[in-house]
Amino acid sequence: MIYSDFDIECEDNGDLVLEGGDLKTALASRTVAQALSFIVLTDYGEYIPRPLTGGNLGSFIGKLNTSSTRNRMRSNVQLGIDEQGAVQSSQVAISVNPIDVDQSLVLLRMPLVTVETDPDDNLESPLTLGFVFPYLSGEVEKLSLPDDQGS
Repeated sequence: MIYSDFDIECEDNGDLVLEGGDLKTALASRTVAQALSFIVLTDYGEYIPRPLTGGNLGSFIGKLNTSSTRNRMRSNVQLGIDEQGAVQSSQVAISVNPIDVDQSLVLLRMPLVTVETDPDDNLESPLTLGFVFPYLSGEVEKLSLPDDQGS
């Protein structure tokens, strides 16, 4: 699928990015990455205009790091992507794997082809986003990955 939508660029914490006193426009690749990150980092009720938006990972705070829990987390993220509609969830490979007794890695990977305003910025490569979910605190950490075009 080819992506050409643009959005306002945001930091990973949601803060708007300014450039020369104006809001900065994100490249299409960054727009897709922001949309997917928003889903993983958002719990139900946090986005007031659409209360059922998000992967709702906060609902897993205090749960055991079992295959059943990880499967439900993966399903929640997939449902969040479907509900948001920025990308087709069938295009996103979602995995949730244990990395410690009380942490899991949430990994999203999708093929990405973008058409940018400047043809030199066009992209055709996989987009990979990684997040660490700690079951005790629920404070999801976005990882910087080598081939993460969303950074």
